[in-house]
Amino acid sequence: MDRGVILNHKEIGLSSAFLRKSPMIYTCRNLIQHQIFSNGIAFSQRRGRAKSDPHMQEIMTDYWLPFCKDMLDTILTVGIIVVRILTMDDGLRVPVILEPNCCRIKMSYYFGVREYKVLDDQQQEVPDTFVLDIFGFTPTPDGSLTSIVANILPKITYMNVLLGTSLHMEQKRATPIIMTESVDTKVDNVEGIAYDYYADGDMQDQSDQNKFRRNRSNVQQLSQQQSMYDEFFSVGTGTLSSGGNVLENVVTLPLGQRIVNIPHQTGRGDLVAQLKMHEDMICGIMGVPRSLIMSDTPHKSDSEGTHQTFQKTIMSWKYHIESACIRVYNLIYAENIKKQLMEVISKKRKRDVLDVYAAKKKVQVQISFPVSPFLSHEQLYSHYQRGVVSWDTFVEHACAQGCLPHTKMPEPRQQTGASDNAHAEKDNVHAEKETSDE
Repeated sequence: MDRGVILNHKEIGLSSAFLRKSPMIYTCRNLIQHQIFSNGIAFSQRRGRAKSDPHMQEIMTDYWLPFCKDMLDTILTVGIIVVRILTMDDGLRVPVILEPNCCRIKMSYYFGVREYKVLDDQQQEVPDTFVLDIFGFTPTPDGSLTSIVANILPKITYMNVLLGTSLHMEQKRATPIIMTESVDTKVDNVEGIAYDYYADGDMQDQSDQNKFRRNRSNVQQLSQQQSMYDEFFSVGTGTLSSGGNVLENVVTLPLGQRIVNIPHQTGRGDLVAQLKMHEDMICGIMGVPRSLIMSDTPHKSDSEGTHQTFQKTIMSWKYHIESACIRVYNLIYAENIKKQLMEVISKKRKRDVLDVYAAKKKVQVQISFPVSPFLSHEQLYSHYQRGVVSWDTFVEHACAQGCLPHTKMPEPRQQTGASDNAHAEKDNVHAEKETSDE
């Protein structure tokens, strides 16, 4: 009986969508990706015992580097990766990452052992695919995700609701609601019709006060008022009035109604604080200090702690991605590795387990991402002077820090000038002082 569960496709879809829709998550992801993959990918055979393919470095740059970038995105959103091996027309086999929710990931759990199957829409297993779960974000037995973005989803949902209500409040402020209430007009309201009302038209007052007259002066005053009205609402001299339709917006209230003042929507006063707390939480979970992105944090003075935090984050991601690449390479080139291993073992006299393990280490490849050192140029040069790094290593990392093309150059001779004499005199003074103390 198959008791496997399908990973929550709705949660996978939300995580993959918010990776690029949330600004702070997208910024942290770009920062990590640039720090790891900015110097490309390096392929080498460990200890140089087995000769590698001369075109393998170009294959790594063209196919494996995009594969690693997609791997980082999938780890952030899902926590595990689904790898498919494609065979090109020339026989070259390269790995690709299947996009989220393009397939169904079925997980079976039997007494501490997990088994993954990649299924299509017809519930058939997809060929040449396998799942890697070595990153520490193993899904729960009920199919829920435990990835980094999945942990931030509840907070993202809360902030989206909060921002949505703020937007709705601003829309209401742009088109406010006007409410009226009825008032007493102080008129005797008698139901029915007063049939006893009589009006004699012949008895109307026909005095001069009840007659309307408009002479030339009245017409001139009216035209002067109209010109003043046009000048007030006109944009510039000689242009037509732009406020000619102002009176169209005037609506008379019904008899017995008046406008009631309603409380205006002011919104939350701590919206900025909520956004800042949300960004701090995202940066803390992803391991990217907020002071690297924005300078309004109170922890920006802690440069050493920021340096150490970001360094540990980059080195952790670098280790996980390199381990995944080596595993994928061993699966793709399993036959070649087996032949090399048998050649090494055949040369040994002993056949115990230690020799097999040592021979496996000798033929194992090394895929690495040369990251720029977390040091300033002065600190790097100080390490070179002390003999910690070689001249070639110093030149390589100095060019990477300055975004310059790396070219090998001869090591300069150590100049024995005034500075060296000063250092020598200083060392002699320290030696004499230590001798006098003794």
